[in-house]
Amino acid sequence: MSAVELGTGMYNNVYRVTLADQARPVILRVAPEESRQFRSERHLMRNEFASLPWLAVIAPLMPQMLAADWSHGDRCGCR
Repeated sequence: MSAVELGTGMYNNVYRVTLADQARPVILRVAPEESRQFRSERHLMRNEFASLPWLAVIAPLMPQMLAADWSHGDRCGCR
């Protein structure tokens, strides 16, 4: 229904998105294109996502992950 860029991400772009079927807004984080990343930043968000099982003990303190997509827009025809 709406999306507002929060502008607080140091590595990625961060948006507050209001969805029609959700009572509360969600946060969308989008990594920059690979060509705009330092070599040490490549796949940074994938690595963060992969670390979630090791953080299970503090899961109640963390935001809930709704989805992750590593397709770079290939499936939606966005490229």
